[in-house]
Amino acid sequence: MKKYYIKTNCILILIVLMICNINAQKSYVGVSFGYGTNINTYSADMGNFIVASNSSYLSKVAPVDVSFGKGINCEATYGYMFDKNWGFDLGLNFVAGCVQKINTIETGYTNSLQLSSGMIRLCPSLIYVTSFKVIRPYAKVGFVINTGDIYYKLVQTYQYNECDVNTVMNGGVSTGYNASIGVLIKLSERISFFSELNFVKLSYTPIKGTIESYNLNGIDIRDKLTTREKEIDYVISNPNSTANPALDTQACKALQFNTTLDNIGFNIGFRFNL
Repeated sequence: MKKYYIKTNCILILIVLMICNINAQKSYVGVSFGYGTNINTYSADMGNFIVASNSSYLSKVAPVDVSFGKGINCEATYGYMFDKNWGFDLGLNFVAGCVQKINTIETGYTNSLQLSSGMIRLCPSLIYVTSFKVIRPYAKVGFVINTGDIYYKLVQTYQYNECDVNTVMNGGVSTGYNASIGVLIKLSERISFFSELNFVKLSYTPIKGTIESYNLNGIDIRDKLTTREKEIDYVISNPNSTANPALDTQACKALQFNTTLDNIGFNIGFRFNL
C-alpha cells in the first residue's frame, strides 16, 4: 500500500512538471521603463487638496490647471501565449508623477504649489503578435486597475509669516483602459527587445486626505490643529453645511473630485521566454 502511494505521488508530480514545462514554453516575463506625457488638464479646486484651508492660518488658494498623467513608469509583466499570435499579458506598473510647480499671488498672499503623485497599476491585456521571425509588430488592449497617492505641498507667505504644509490624498481605487502598439526584436531564442507606444485613459478619485506636516514660521504646529483641520473625507454627496457642521474631533467632509491620469507614453524593455 505504501509503495502504491509513493508511486502514485511520483506519477502526479511528474505530470505536474510536464504540464509546467509545456506551459513554460508559452510563457514569458518582461521588464520595461518609459516616460508618459499628459493629454489634458483640469481645473483643480485647491480647497480639496489642502484640508487646513478651513483653518485660520491659511488663505484660500484659487483653482489651478493640473494633470497627473506626466511621469516616469516602470513595469514588470508576465504573459502567456495561447498560440503563435494571441496571448494574455499581465503588467504590474509603478508610475512616479512629475512634480508640477505653480506660483500664484492673491490679495497679498504668495502661494508656491507643488503637486505630484505615485501610482500602482495592474494592467491585464490581450496581446496579438504578428508571425514574422525576427521583427514582430504587436498590439495590446486591456484594462487598468489603479491606486496610489497624490502629494500636495503649499508654501504660503503673507508679510512676515510663512506656512509650509504637506498633504497626502489616497484611499481610492479606479479603473480605466489602455492600448499599445509596438515591435518585438528577437535577440536570441529566449530574449527579445521591445519598444512600444502606449495610451492610457484613466482618472483617480481619492477618498481621504491628511496633513503630514504643517510648519508656521519654521515651527511644526500640526499637533495644534483639530481633526477637522488636518483630516478630510471625500464623499459623494452631503458634505458639511452650516446646518450640520463637522465637529473639531471629526474629519472634515468635502465632495469627491476626479484627477485625470490620461497620458500617452513611450516604453522600452526586454522580454524573456520561459
